[in-house]
Amino acid sequence: MVGTPGRILDHLSRQSLALDALNTLVLDEADRMLDMGFADDIAQVAQACPTTRQTLLFSATYPEGVSKLAARFLRNPQEVKLTERHAATKIRQRFYEVKDTERLHAVSQLLNHFRPVSTLAFCNTKLRCRELVAVLQAQGFSALELHGDLDQRERDQVLVQFANRSCSVLVATDVAARGLDIAQLEAVINVDITPDPEVHTHRVGRTGRADGEGWAFSLASMDEMGSVGRIDAMQGSESPWHALSELSDADNTAPLQPPMVTLQIVGGRKEKIRPGDVLGALTKDLGFAGSQIGKINVNEFSTYVAVERSVADAVLRGPGSLLSLAALTMCLGAPVLAATTSRVDRRLLLVLSLLLLAVGHVACALASDFTTLLWLRPLAVLGAAVFTPQVAATLALMVPPEQRSTAVTSAFVGWSLASVMGMPIGNLLADLFSWRVSFAAVALMGCVSAWTVWRVIPAGLQVAPLSLQSWSEVLGSARLRWILLATLLWCMGNFAVMGYITSALREVLGASPGMQAILMTLLGVSGLVGNIILSRQVSRIGADRGARVALSYVLTGLVLWVLALSVVHALWAVAMAVLVWGLGNFAFTSSQQARLAQSAPGLASASIALNSSSLYAGQAMGAALGAYLVVALGFESLGPSGVIILGAALWCSVVADRISTPRPDQPAN
Repeated sequence: MVGTPGRILDHLSRQSLALDALNTLVLDEADRMLDMGFADDIAQVAQACPTTRQTLLFSATYPEGVSKLAARFLRNPQEVKLTERHAATKIRQRFYEVKDTERLHAVSQLLNHFRPVSTLAFCNTKLRCRELVAVLQAQGFSALELHGDLDQRERDQVLVQFANRSCSVLVATDVAARGLDIAQLEAVINVDITPDPEVHTHRVGRTGRADGEGWAFSLASMDEMGSVGRIDAMQGSESPWHALSELSDADNTAPLQPPMVTLQIVGGRKEKIRPGDVLGALTKDLGFAGSQIGKINVNEFSTYVAVERSVADAVLRGPGSLLSLAALTMCLGAPVLAATTSRVDRRLLLVLSLLLLAVGHVACALASDFTTLLWLRPLAVLGAAVFTPQVAATLALMVPPEQRSTAVTSAFVGWSLASVMGMPIGNLLADLFSWRVSFAAVALMGCVSAWTVWRVIPAGLQVAPLSLQSWSEVLGSARLRWILLATLLWCMGNFAVMGYITSALREVLGASPGMQAILMTLLGVSGLVGNIILSRQVSRIGADRGARVALSYVLTGLVLWVLALSVVHALWAVAMAVLVWGLGNFAFTSSQQARLAQSAPGLASASIALNSSSLYAGQAMGAALGAYLVVALGFESLGPSGVIILGAALWCSVVADRISTPRPDQPAN
């Protein structure tokens, strides 16, 4: 059993751990455990162990505290000491005298002059780590920080990126870098001189391992010369000093970019993803050479893939192309299926579409590997391409004209409720069990929904067959065209931001995963509330006005989002933005459906199907635009772009309101 002293003590106190059969006690990284105040915990664990045992103690350094610990728990121990001495031919050390004010700039000078691919920079404090990373990133270096304020997930992500050579500089404290073993480390920089010469030797020994060679640079101020003297005494030689003036001017040299890029796949061992699955998807299915793929790390819930920087964008586009098949299926499938099924009984059509959705998700749950799952996604959403628009069109036929808007928006209250609850529940099932269980749960809900529809919707309900003349009438109506264009622009502007909202929160404001989840939940709950309010008020204010109000809320929320990220720089401001944003988000979708159903009930099957096409076309366009903006201009550019597009959507909606429907409704059979 391997654990921290506190965790082991917790199990002992709850009697969930029995140590009667224990024969070996290992105290690993003893100096670090003492630094963290675990001395009393270690003593309690040792007292709970059998007296007849072997005890092994390991420590990178051997201060007085470790010596006392060894004397307390070890009996006549055999001491094995590995003295680190670095050959001058393998590790070339250089010392530079700096003023404290020029220390951070000196690091960028070293990096630009020697241009190491991977560099580990040591600082004595967490504050210095943050300051150096900020300076390096501002100058264009790929730099990350590693210190005690990072949680385990953040630490794992940083280490994966650095080990994969997709980060050029790792800035770390000594404690955080304990146990770090990175192959092919070209340089170590001592940004601050450590007062402990053993720690200095340990730092320098990170480079030049095995058959490799490396640089070790140390920056020392006059106040640190005493520490340098102790290092010289331990090494038995005087440190080699050089002048900063020998280095290239950092302002005249472009930073060296890391050779690899690390991509994250949401899914890991719990989803039965294997390195071979990922490699096969990239080489066999997407056509990349095996030499272009680096390390593949499969963790419990995530998979990290290192790819050559030159092909990173193509790799991202490849899986994106597979996944966009689902959006393409919805975009093209909605009107095509509406036309081919226009003569089918509405109850039978809705039930069959839900059963098709269930079959598609069963197929996904039974997928043999991740690649097969990607290709099955279009089948999984094919049923939704039929059901989503046709359920609104069916409701428009079932109620009197004065109740159509209320009926359609009320149906979308259920849709928004499912949107709020479905994703968290699906993620929970995937975390507790696997992604297969999550897909199977959707299939089960599809079957339950099909049974409910069969009982609720009356038999014999049909729409007029959708002939070419029907489509011509829909597309020939200026009002309907403007409504559909408003839908497309709304979805495009919305998804340009929403598709990258969690990444923006993390990169710009440093939001933790927990805070990201809270904000996304707030967005969903706010959307549900907004849709409920609309369903209760739409018969009074009208669907046209409801759409304008909802879109105004979305636009206002995005303006607040821009201010939160670029001016206020605070998560509370983001919370206010998503609260307003959400109030109009779902409400606009349902009000658009109500407008179409109210304008031409007999053509609702066709117009709402085209509205679904506009939704998914806008989603694909928005996601593509967002990806381009993030790469070209950064996350801060998403909000302003979304505001411009949503402003255009609001204008289209206003234009549609001012156009009366120039044709009579087609009667329903």
